[in-house]
Amino acid sequence: MVIPDVSEAARNKRPGTTRNKLRTVCSKIIDLPSTMIYKSIASHHITDARARSTSFIGTYAAPDISSACLQVYDGKGNLVHKMGLYQKGFGWRWRFYGGYPCGDFKTAARVAADAEANTGSPAIYIKTSSSQCVKIVNANRCYNSAGC
Repeated sequence: MVIPDVSEAARNKRPGTTRNKLRTVCSKIIDLPSTMIYKSIASHHITDARARSTSFIGTYAAPDISSACLQVYDGKGNLVHKMGLYQKGFGWRWRFYGGYPCGDFKTAARVAADAEANTGSPAIYIKTSSSQCVKIVNANRCYNSAGC
């Protein structure tokens, strides 16, 4: 009698498993490039609701994002956060904030805690196009910014 391989690696290759759910949402995952900034807290000069949530900012060298609302997933493909487009131009290609419509106004600590509760990791994946996500290693940290 042959015993089927039910190792974790084998289970995660089967369609419909939780690990494959992220790949359904993000068929291409890239590391955060130097042309993009992720901030767990907004710049000190911001005093409205954006100040208490996450920021995702693109320099002019970053590719454009056509969506006005970004969805953010954990490592298992669960939606854990939303960020709304604040503005294009004025020194940046685009700026998205969790504390701006259609954002959900969650703090970075809450986003990281939700991702970690679901997956054991504070990593998040920001969906920037129909197929691509940008990986943020820890939602509660800043990347590519001196202003955190």
